[in-house]
Amino acid sequence: KITITNSIDTIGVSPSPNFTAVNSGAQIDAAEIVSVLNGNTSVVINTGSGGTEPGDITVTNANLAAAPTLPVSLTLQAARNIRVTNGSVISSSGSPLSVNLQAASSGIGTVSIESGVVINTAGGNFLASGVGFGFVEGPFFYGYGVQVYGATLTTGTGNITLNGTTTASAADAANIGVGVGFSTVSGRDILINGTSTAATTDPFAYGVDIGSSSIPASRSLQISGTSSGTGVYFNDSTLAVTPATANPAAFLSINGTSTWTDATSTFFYNSGIEGGSGYGGALVASNGATIDLFGANGGFGAPALN
Repeated sequence: KITITNSIDTIGVSPSPNFTAVNSGAQIDAAEIVSVLNGNTSVVINTGSGGTEPGDITVTNANLAAAPTLPVSLTLQAARNIRVTNGSVISSSGSPLSVNLQAASSGIGTVSIESGVVINTAGGNFLASGVGFGFVEGPFFYGYGVQVYGATLTTGTGNITLNGTTTASAADAANIGVGVGFSTVSGRDILINGTSTAATTDPFAYGVDIGSSSIPASRSLQISGTSSGTGVYFNDSTLAVTPATANPAAFLSINGTSTWTDATSTFFYNSGIEGGSGYGGALVASNGATIDLFGANGGFGAPALN
């Protein structure tokens, strides 16, 4: 595993700019990463393939505020999970900083961007990809491929891609391919793609789940969810495409598919798209942008478009 935070010694990793874990308990001082980026050199951080630790990267209370004069990138590659937490900042006040968070090189691993985190790429692209595994622990259930919760993610003229997949390990284990909650996610072209498969006895799964969030795009917003439960679910959220000037090519597209086909089930969480559910929300398109909704399911239970 690798821990990235402020004011620590950098140990257990190969030299910059490509930090790879070579010993247990690896850690990297945030200031060292910023120094490399400010030298207009991209950084790759990788958990490596050896050792006995699970292969996680945790960015905690880290100030990764760079000011490069040329476009650069910061890439995190983990065998298992990537967690950005505890008010960490990843930003550029100079040229674009592309950020790539790539979990699950071992097959299972989530990306979690948590409360208070601020990411501002100044025109750089942002990518997060993960593969979750839903499980039950006491009265709670878990399982995200990618989760953005209580965070602010802004790319300006850069693009955003969130790709997440989950599979349940047991009945009642909730699976969400991509979840966005209590967050603001804004950029030029935004693509959210989530896939989830529930346990065979309970279709409690969501390809994409968006709650109490704002997701504005300046050119396109595409949300695609496929699940054995609900394809795409959103509530108390504003999803918007608002180009600065007239642009008939701009669009907001939501495509949700539920694959659940058990006509005997008493669970009806199988809409292709479900929105609002009494909590409000809005789909917004302006300056010539269009809105396209497509919902499909196996024909039983809830409506395809609810």
